[in-house]
Amino acid sequence: MAYSNLPMFYRLFSTCSFWQGGGILAATLSAKCCPLVPPPRSTIAAAYSPDGKILASTCGDHTIKLIDSQMGNCLKVLRGHRRTPWVVRLHPLYPEILGSGSLDHEVCLWMQILQSA
Repeated sequence: MAYSNLPMFYRLFSTCSFWQGGGILAATLSAKCCPLVPPPRSTIAAAYSPDGKILASTCGDHTIKLIDSQMGNCLKVLRGHRRTPWVVRLHPLYPEILGSGSLDHEVCLWMQILQSA
């Protein structure tokens, strides 16, 4: 498929519509905003767990926040990076394992992320 024939994506407020060839396709999605307390300075990257229940989000306050994707609640805050983490991934087979990388050239492997300390 040529580059010029690829669908273009437009986002307006909390809905997404797909635009292709002068017409809007039937797909419209909605978004849910989840306020985090305390609010992070910025969100850099996010990744869902394989089952879709957890959203891991890297934040400008050097943390990773684990969010319940159904309720929008922050389940846990992972602290340990000295700089902002820019990459986060949950293990595809073992959702209790998370990997993250930050600007300080550090990679963290987080084990048992949802168990209390």
